[in-house]
Amino acid sequence: MHTVVDEPWLPDYIREKTSESMIKAIPDMAKEFKVNRRIIWRWMNERPELLKAYKQGVHEWWEKIISIMLEGYDKGMSDNEVAREIGISYTTYLRWINEGINEAFTVAYELGRTFSRAWWDKQGRENLSARNFNASIYIWSMKMRFGLFDQLMIPGFEKDYTDLDTQDRSVQSIEVRLKKIISHEIKEGKTDAGSHKVLDDPGEEQDQG
Repeated sequence: MHTVVDEPWLPDYIREKTSESMIKAIPDMAKEFKVNRRIIWRWMNERPELLKAYKQGVHEWWEKIISIMLEGYDKGMSDNEVAREIGISYTTYLRWINEGINEAFTVAYELGRTFSRAWWDKQGRENLSARNFNASIYIWSMKMRFGLFDQLMIPGFEKDYTDLDTQDRSVQSIEVRLKKIISHEIKEGKTDAGSHKVLDDPGEEQDQG
């Protein structure tokens, strides 16, 4: 049987606002959710709604976690940002996913990644023609988050290089590729208006969130 003595280093400011029953539950929670006890201390301080949900049951606790997760992804957050919203490390977040710690959580994770990618796609779609839209930053964001533009399967495409330094040359190369994609799609649309051509997107298989 667990006692309050099991948590001798629990900060007083947390102990003062946490019930004894929840303090006793810390070891069980740490084992069940595969986290360090200090993570639970942090939940006690920053995420009291998680403790409230846990009191109602493990199912309710995971539903609350899923709610936080989907809310973050729906704003375009990355895996690291969502992990921060939950209050755990990215390593722990990956462990939850890879070990299938909870089926509903795993399913929601896949849905959440779609939400995040859709948020970023929407930014490009809605702002592509905007004067103040920074295409370079958007391209780099999509490249780093989703592995896009690393290889563009465009007929007759050859890399464009200049005498600029490596970083500037890389940026220019990506921008040139994007322009060629747009130009190629417009040309295809004019010559074959009755069909829809979809360019290969190798980045889909390298989605890093």
